[in-house]
Amino acid sequence: MENGKDNDNEPENVVENLYNYNNITTTLCTHDLLGQRTLNGLKATFDRYGLSPTSEMWTNLRAAIQVMADMAQGSCASAYYVSSLDPGVGKTTAMIHFVRELVQSEDHKSVSALICLGRLEQIGTIVREIGLQDQDFAVLTGKDNVQLNTLGCGCPEEGRVLFTTHAMVESRCAGKPFSEVKALQFRGHVRQVRIWDEAILPGRPIALRRDSLASLLSVLRSAYPEFTEALEAFFVQFHGLSDKTLINVPSLDVTYDAQLHEVSKLLAHHPEELRKAVEDLWFLMGGMAIVRVDGHAGPTLVDYRQTLPDGLKPILALDASARVRATYDLWEKERGDLVRLPSAIKRYGNLTINVWDQGGGKSAYKNTGDVIVKGVLNAIAMKPHEEWLIVYHKHKPGRLNLPLEVSKGLPPDHKVSFLNWGAHDGTNEFKNVPNVILAGTLFPPLSHYEGLTRLSSGLSASKGLLNPDMVKAVTLGEHGHMILQALCRSSVRQNRNGECPPVTAYLIASEYSGIKGLLPELFPEAQIVSWMPVKKQAQGKVADAVSFVCDWFEANPDGALAYKDVRRAIGIKDASNFRTYIREHKKFRGALEELGLEEWGTGKYLTHLRRVQGFDVAA
Repeated sequence: MENGKDNDNEPENVVENLYNYNNITTTLCTHDLLGQRTLNGLKATFDRYGLSPTSEMWTNLRAAIQVMADMAQGSCASAYYVSSLDPGVGKTTAMIHFVRELVQSEDHKSVSALICLGRLEQIGTIVREIGLQDQDFAVLTGKDNVQLNTLGCGCPEEGRVLFTTHAMVESRCAGKPFSEVKALQFRGHVRQVRIWDEAILPGRPIALRRDSLASLLSVLRSAYPEFTEALEAFFVQFHGLSDKTLINVPSLDVTYDAQLHEVSKLLAHHPEELRKAVEDLWFLMGGMAIVRVDGHAGPTLVDYRQTLPDGLKPILALDASARVRATYDLWEKERGDLVRLPSAIKRYGNLTINVWDQGGGKSAYKNTGDVIVKGVLNAIAMKPHEEWLIVYHKHKPGRLNLPLEVSKGLPPDHKVSFLNWGAHDGTNEFKNVPNVILAGTLFPPLSHYEGLTRLSSGLSASKGLLNPDMVKAVTLGEHGHMILQALCRSSVRQNRNGECPPVTAYLIASEYSGIKGLLPELFPEAQIVSWMPVKKQAQGKVADAVSFVCDWFEANPDGALAYKDVRRAIGIKDASNFRTYIREHKKFRGALEELGLEEWGTGKYLTHLRRVQGFDVAA
């Protein structure tokens, strides 16, 4: 890797089929007392809480413990290992038991561990759960997090177990191999056991919007006038580019001697989004990017940058969503240095998911927020005395403030909790809540998925256009990841003999998102039903057709209405168009059901509408 960019060489130490982990039986290697003690402690904990993982789950847990033990022994092959077990099955608990046993083992006094977590707030929780002595661990985070950094012995290089964040590892290792970063070492030696909690990626996608370039012009113009003039010319050129255009980004930093560290100082007090735009622009300059057009947001420059340091392997990643994310499939296939441990899926026969075909993205919060609030309150009213968790889009000016508006319709003693998207995968606070509503879903722009696909596959923009099926697979996989993690904040995450307890979930997602089709794979055996808490009103020609049919049967309750008469009444000449856009429209068919009408014909074709026999109009 040179200057953070990947090269075209084959990946170092490509790993294929290192172990047949599916052959692991009830014990680990006979010589591996560390792993066996971990397994024994884990089983005792499960027994104490009455938990009984399935044999497939035990296979996965043993495989993860085996990798950790092999790292401690120095016998683990160089690879990124990914363990996937559904939330609540015990991956983190297995890691906790292993770290305890490692610190206590007389045979591993010189072995140290690095635990990388996704969020700062997770560090305190994990530290408390492991329960190490202060002299045995340390915490390394940003300098402003004084309280966290003083936990343990207070010196990162002296704690055998070092807790830090993903971002800190990437920041400290920027431009350096892992072996040279002293802050992450134990008394001058590289930590042998490395664990990455939650999702792991080789780097991060770059999506530099044209609007971000525009924001930089006014900030940089006075200090770098010639550079800014050239950047403005590129900005103008950028405007006319169509989707999927490959473009060479000019090396303006070299031409005008604009150093990133100097420019970064200039933007030190500007918003983080602008500082990130500068870093991305400097990375892209001198290379190739692809343009993706993000709807109203306009054209965006896309590629990716490698952020995981050389030498970080071997490392074990614990990602509950790995079984549904296509990013790992691409990494394994295209990059070649990723090994998936056996997966085990929980059973979800006790889960009922009610799906409302209603837009739930950020635009829906802006345009149809009142409808969403009505739907949420309708669901809560069915179980007003039970606990509820609502996952929602964080409020911004001009957008629905869902917690505020929903709370207005609740009694003072309600049992409803709210959790915003973005914090939906980092807490177990609501693990006993039996009712959950995903009030909309997160949909990053197309450029994000393009960058994520390129990152996971190692196919930079210089490699040309991607197969659209790859981007589609990654997109659906990320949707699945978000839904799985969000629903598993509730009681869905609990594991009772391999299945979740009874839970009722409500999901707001447009039919066109494809999310409903993902649910059987995400939650095997779950009951998936349609939910329409607020009736949708038909519009346009569909509304005209519904109105005509309603009026006709009010005047002729026992008659039969010919479809051709409906077609003529609303002014559609082509019978094929009428069938496609009116008869088969879900709102039209829903209206027929509500009116108690059925299709009917005297021959083999259904040409008329009539009342369903026995339908009580008054009802």
